[in-house]
Amino acid sequence: MRKPRHPFVYFSLPCLLAGALMVIGCSDNAATSSSLPTTSLQMMIDAKVKGSTAVPGVLVAVKRGDQQWIGVSGEADTATHAPVQPGMKFRVGSLTKQFTAALILKLAEEGRLSLDDTLRHWLPDLQVPNDDKITLRMLLNHTSGVPSYTTATFWDDLVFANPYRAWQPSELIQEAKKTASTTPPADFAYCNTGYILAGMIAEAASGESASQAMATRFFTPLEMHDTQLAVDGALSGSYAHGYLKLPGHTTVDDVSDWNPSSGWTAGSIVTTAHDMLLWDDALFGGKVLSAASLEAMLTPVAPSTEYGLGLGLKQAADGRTFIYHSGMIPGYSAITARHRESGLSILILTNREDISTESNDIITPIFEEVLKRLP
Repeated sequence: MRKPRHPFVYFSLPCLLAGALMVIGCSDNAATSSSLPTTSLQMMIDAKVKGSTAVPGVLVAVKRGDQQWIGVSGEADTATHAPVQPGMKFRVGSLTKQFTAALILKLAEEGRLSLDDTLRHWLPDLQVPNDDKITLRMLLNHTSGVPSYTTATFWDDLVFANPYRAWQPSELIQEAKKTASTTPPADFAYCNTGYILAGMIAEAASGESASQAMATRFFTPLEMHDTQLAVDGALSGSYAHGYLKLPGHTTVDDVSDWNPSSGWTAGSIVTTAHDMLLWDDALFGGKVLSAASLEAMLTPVAPSTEYGLGLGLKQAADGRTFIYHSGMIPGYSAITARHRESGLSILILTNREDISTESNDIITPIFEEVLKRLP
């Protein structure tokens, strides 16, 4: 959920060990048009990670039809040299936004709110500029004109200086109000503040905490047992440690237990590849939202041209258009992509994210290499 480096962002071991994988219903030996090239994919991610200083470890998950593969490479914990495992939890930063957008759409289906409701209608006491003109739809498609609170100063002077601070949503809004707003409907400008405001509205409309509202409607019924909207820095069970190189530091630090409340409904989801693939199939399979709500989520509305509600569009080099989002939060980086026509889903997770170029430039090359193997 960090400041975006592209539109939809925030925020060596032996091969047999570092390349642990899970394969369901597919094999390179059964080469068909629908089979997944698992050996080639595994060799590719091993080559990207082996000897790399960019990230300790990588997880790549691919699903097409009834065929699914989760491949991993590298280290989940640089202190113990424990390898990444397919079932490990990761923080996923701005991939959280699709859950927040889906929650708002679900509450609309329940008759609790409308996408045309204004910010003032739900949160009058916040006194956000133009709150009588800003709608929920604008908050979700980044055209509200509200400035993002995640400025360089916010990270350097507040988060990095006190990474265990528990932030209240209203405090994040006060940070955003330090920057001038633009009159809505404004041009597309990626804004984490909009998703904090959406989370606050979801709580007001549902009468539940955002984490409970998501669990009740999504995580529990879909059996996403390892997914939660994190409210503190504690990670339980098996997880990949996240790493960050702070400005001015020469070492890379383990930041796994940093408090993620600065991201909340814009970026604090913790999940696994298994759960994200469940979510992907459920969302696009009509098990989460009605057909009309799903189309609203996936369809950009002017002045936004490449972003719906919580998900964007990305055209790959081969011409295919993917429903796409990336996410960054200190220590972790992620992308998710879905080709709607073929049902191909791709998820890439890494356990380092910081100010260095190298830590942020490994995911896109891996994504491109995956696409070459999955025409």
